[in-house]
Amino acid sequence: LEFRRVLFRSVMGRGIAAAAAMAQIRTMILAYAVEDPEPSSVLSRIDSFFQILDRAQFVTVVYLLVDTASGVVSLASAGHLSPILVGATGSRFIDTPLGPPLGIDIGPRLSTSVRLQGGDGLVVMTDGLVERRGEDIDVGLQRLLDATAETKDVSSAHGLLRRVLGGPPSAGSQDDDVTI
Repeated sequence: LEFRRVLFRSVMGRGIAAAAAMAQIRTMILAYAVEDPEPSSVLSRIDSFFQILDRAQFVTVVYLLVDTASGVVSLASAGHLSPILVGATGSRFIDTPLGPPLGIDIGPRLSTSVRLQGGDGLVVMTDGLVERRGEDIDVGLQRLLDATAETKDVSSAHGLLRRVLGGPPSAGSQDDDVTI
């Protein structure tokens, strides 16, 4: 029996209006995923919907389709950071075609796939985890890779999360929401 699961994380502003809009977008993602769950298809259809609504808000999302039978994860990004693949040999950012935020229709969205091996994990995060005032984002990205690179003693999602959150603090101030 094959099982496919849709996972996504989207980000858009702050406050009650942003939260209400995010609820609408989550519903839209799930509705489109029922008909055709492929990541590039879902994000392309949302772009078309944004054009009809003439939305002025930027929304970033990373959308993953997980096939638990084969271990294949298909993913697409609309202005969101690429997930990190953590495995027995260390960690690396998944080479994900990065498209613009949702609603900026520049043509078909692209997706990529990665096959997970037993014991592998994915870290999906918002930019608030790595962005700091007065610090280049590449410094924060490297800090995150360093925190996930040593996979020894990390045999659970909870252990990996502790490692990511327990990394060395950065010099800049962190004032954005963080989701991992």
